[in-house]
Amino acid sequence: MFDVLTEYWPEFRSGFWVTCRLVLFSFFVAIAVGTLVAAFRIAPNKWLQRFGGIYVEVFRNIPLLVLLFISYAGLRRAGVDIGPWVAGIASLGLYTAAYVAEALRSGVFSVGKGQIEASLTLGFGYPETLRRIVLP
Repeated sequence: MFDVLTEYWPEFRSGFWVTCRLVLFSFFVAIAVGTLVAAFRIAPNKWLQRFGGIYVEVFRNIPLLVLLFISYAGLRRAGVDIGPWVAGIASLGLYTAAYVAEALRSGVFSVGKGQIEASLTLGFGYPETLRRIVLP
């Protein structure tokens, strides 16, 4: 067993670093998109709420492997020239963004409604209330 590990150690090490880079880049995509979708889900505009809800429902209900196939093989078959790195990062990032959005939305709803109303009463706009009161 240990002979296999020592024989293929360079491949294992290379695969580990590829996985780390993929996770790091998709993490940044997930945080950025997830925060935006969470802001949509709690926005006072009904159309933004619906868009955020549809995004979360679609990306949480598509299996990740299917999303990977769609983003790489499906888009290439449709004529979009997309590389495997971009497809992998986009798929993992957009898939995880739905979960990030739900986690942030539940955190926002744990903030007391009185704090949000107080900040709006003090003259903060809705985006500023999210940035300065709710998200911290």
